[in-house]
Amino acid sequence: MDTIRHNAYDQDPYAKEFGIKSEKLASVEARILPAPWEFNPEPVIPIYNAEPEQVEKALEHVYHVSTTKMKGKGLELLLAILPDNNASLYGDLENL
Repeated sequence: MDTIRHNAYDQDPYAKEFGIKSEKLASVEARILPAPWEFNPEPVIPIYNAEPEQVEKALEHVYHVSTTKMKGKGLELLLAILPDNNASLYGDLENL
């Protein structure tokens, strides 16, 4: 609680801009649980770049590399960073 007061979040210009207020603070008893899996911060496969029109081909490549490296197991999480708000590209990626 002291840290929150010391940081003066109620004076933060970004919080004010979004209408976020921290007038009433609550103290709750909590605990931090260990992650249910072993986390490896290094990527399983190297980062792969592709042009927007090559998304399907790029994902096929990533799939092939990952299943080969993981000995047939699939990836549990794949992050794709897209270059813009191209709705068509988002739809294509979602359908793959």
